[in-house]
Amino acid sequence: MDKKIMISIFLFILFLGGLTLGSATGQGQKVSPTIKDSFAAKQINPFETWKVYFTVADPDGDMQSVFAIVDQPGAGQYPLSITRLKRGNQKEISGYIYLTNFGVDSALLNFTDLTLTIWVRDQSGNLASP
Repeated sequence: MDKKIMISIFLFILFLGGLTLGSATGQGQKVSPTIKDSFAAKQINPFETWKVYFTVADPDGDMQSVFAIVDQPGAGQYPLSITRLKRGNQKEISGYIYLTNFGVDSALLNFTDLTLTIWVRDQSGNLASP
């Protein structure tokens, strides 16, 4: 009986030691996605589509969503846009986000500055820096 208790205590301590060793060496920690490259035109003409190209990579391969917010000075932020990524596109993506202004009176957007901020979130909740 004492032998079984001693073996179970030994195995339990060995298990805890393995958990401590794994966290000390950094195993099990998630890495956040990284926006590798981005490009957008500095200005567009009325009734044109503004495209923002970007490339994002995640070493873990568990990217989940792309968040985008458009900010207009003096008017505030427009609603958040969320794009969910399919399973095959979670390691690295290249693409673009676009903003159309076809239905808007062109006089309203003349000389208007807009700022687009993009975040990419993985399944662990880590965010790529904008």
